[in-house]
Amino acid sequence: MASLLLTGTRPKAKVLSNVCKAIINLFDHSFNAKLLWRKKTGHSMKSHSNTRWWSNWEVLKQVSNYFGDVLQFLEENVNLSYATRRNLLDIFENPQDLQDLLLKLAAVVDAGIHFVKSTYSLEGDSPLIFSSCEHLSAVAQAVGVGYYPCILAFAREIANGDAALQARTIDQAKACIQAVLNFFQENFISVQFRN
Repeated sequence: MASLLLTGTRPKAKVLSNVCKAIINLFDHSFNAKLLWRKKTGHSMKSHSNTRWWSNWEVLKQVSNYFGDVLQFLEENVNLSYATRRNLLDIFENPQDLQDLLLKLAAVVDAGIHFVKSTYSLEGDSPLIFSSCEHLSAVAQAVGVGYYPCILAFAREIANGDAALQARTIDQAKACIQAVLNFFQENFISVQFRN
């Protein structure tokens, strides 16, 4: 899910992709950054794993949860990797990039939770074949219905009372996860897979 949205070939999520890569790079290569983050927030930064597709989502979810601390963390810790820190600061200091980041981050967090929860359930050691279709259908239903509280909250803030702008912002966020939903439905909810 997150990797489909974060691929470099998708200009829709370029800012989010850059932030995700930079955050992963910063914390995967610096024990000091990990310690400073834990001191600031009281929690360790989630780590990325090449074999666990949802680890990107977990990192982004944590960035979303502690979004107010990220800029302050970067500003306070000038001894972090210069290039990575500068890249992140450039995004946070550019109002258009920051708005794009918040919108895409909200979309990934809202839609991704359904994929990740089902992945955790299907990871078990029990005979899961009987519940697999139910889990996959539940994911398709939850993402397809389109109740996205983070997107809605962010759209309200941007729109500042302008209903048309709020609707456009919500549509823009939903459009960036539509390709993922289409891929999921074509490959996992198809009649052939169900049989």
